Amino acid sequence: MKDFMKHLKILTALFVLGICTTSQAQSIKPPSNYVNLGFVTSTLKQDGLTNLDSKFGVSLTIGHTFFLHKEPVANCLFFGIDATWLDLNYANFKYEEIDSYKGLEELSAHKGEVGMQVGPSVTVTPADGLNIIGYFRYVPSFSIFVADGEYSGAYGSMFVGGVSISYKFIGVGVEARFG
Repeated sequence: MKDFMKHLKILTALFVLGICTTSQAQSIKPPSNYVNLGFVTSTLKQDGLTNLDSKFGVSLTIGHTFFLHKEPVANCLFFGIDATWLDLNYANFKYEEIDSYKGLEELSAHKGEVGMQVGPSVTVTPADGLNIIGYFRYVPSFSIFVADGEYSGAYGSMFVGGVSISYKFIGVGVEARFG
């Protein structure tokens, strides 16, 4: 119960922070640097085994958008290339296993990923400080999985797509990863 309350407090703090923050200057031009904090839900699937759904997860991305032009198209549209220098993800999984000596046992597993992202983005700025951003990025990453005191790791090519809306430096968004 203590772990649940601890995780609930962390999730509430992340939600209150707005899930996603973006640094920006005071102008019609959208921000070029971004820092995103996120809540992660993850499912691990493998043929012949039960799917594992995460109980808790967080992510952090830090990057920069290189805009392809200085002035907005139609006074509100910017095209850019996103370069995310740091992409960290963590997910915790709980599952049950039957041990012939101990009976039913609850176990914990952890998955972590570190990577970088690159890809195109489109930013619509309908008003000063208001930004709507859509993006699609390639994410080469290294993933590690720890369960029962044993670990395994591997390289993975992933893709991420998402959309966010922000005003000044606070925003919310949603993204999906696959690969």
